[in-house]
Amino acid sequence: MKILVLTSRFPYPLEKGDKLRIYNQLKILSQHHQVILVSLAEKQPSASHLAEIESIVYKSHVFYLSQFKRFTSVISGYLKKKPFRNAYFYNKRVKSEIDKIIATEKPEHIYCHLIRMADYIKDSTLPKTLDYMDCFSAGAEKRKSTSKGAKAWFYNKEQKLTLRYEREIYKSFDNHFIISDQDRKVLPLAETQKVKLLGNGIDLDFFKPQEATKKYDIGFIGNLGYYSNVYGSVYMAEKILPLLDKKIKIILAGARPSSRVVNLANDNIHVAGWVEDIRDAYASIRVFVAPLFKGIGQQNKILEAMAMGIPVVTTQQVNNAIGATSEKEILIAESPEAFATQINKLLSDKELYNRLQSNALNFVSSNYSWQEATQPLLDILEKQEIS
Repeated sequence: MKILVLTSRFPYPLEKGDKLRIYNQLKILSQHHQVILVSLAEKQPSASHLAEIESIVYKSHVFYLSQFKRFTSVISGYLKKKPFRNAYFYNKRVKSEIDKIIATEKPEHIYCHLIRMADYIKDSTLPKTLDYMDCFSAGAEKRKSTSKGAKAWFYNKEQKLTLRYEREIYKSFDNHFIISDQDRKVLPLAETQKVKLLGNGIDLDFFKPQEATKKYDIGFIGNLGYYSNVYGSVYMAEKILPLLDKKIKIILAGARPSSRVVNLANDNIHVAGWVEDIRDAYASIRVFVAPLFKGIGQQNKILEAMAMGIPVVTTQQVNNAIGATSEKEILIAESPEAFATQINKLLSDKELYNRLQSNALNFVSSNYSWQEATQPLLDILEKQEIS
């Protein structure tokens, strides 16, 4: 089958969760179908990044949108009462080009990754599948509740617009997916049970335990410009660290660290930023700590840490989307004191450390292959082929 896949970002390199998700889905889809990828980009991908994606898919089209074009689209979208995130990624010229690709290639199915790309193909009569991935209206609600002034106004507006859009766009697609039951339950739909789960996986050939010097007692890895990761980094540095031994060393690693994260650096905290091979950062940590209270979706960083044999301490909200067993495969904490207690237990109790390490690795290996995670999408396409 020939499938057109739309994504709002060029899916390589893998420095964001949405890119990691679509990249691995593309690999699985391309094993069974001819995939034509259409991606937007904020800058032209490098030759090596293009080559990586072109080695996977049948054809690839990349459309560069400048910040000026995106700004004018946001103004236009605001007047039409579109969510800001949708307007930011929409462009009439790109819409025209996508229509031409559809007319020329004649795909049999369209897979739309994220609601922000839905306006490009919502009126197409072809069979269509939408991956909500996360419930973005819920994400905007959380940011609204912790913001002040202009930011609070912005997220209040975005939450209302996104809530309405998530409800309206449902009718334009034949099939619908979301990453976790936790996100599905807060979708503003009467038909939530018709939205199927499409979780993430882990590349167990890539992420696996390594022999390495543990230079840091605890650490956190993620997109350090993303609001929930910024909050988690600050929480760890300012609320958890003061409750631990003064000799504790922390690493914060990941793309685009915000100025607030960069300013956390001191004798105890190393802000590494982007690491070319993120496995090196994981391997340098004894305990992975993720005090995340504001994010949505399924946290890939937790699965990656587990797959590399790094015990994890995180919140119940994060674990709800993962499904690990508390005290067996993961440790849960909801306050600075609880985080400090769990960290100290792992750093001082070798038997507990080894048991959690082994159990977590077995849990990920048994539940999070990309093939298994992507199977519900393959099933939809196979059903269309059979019928």
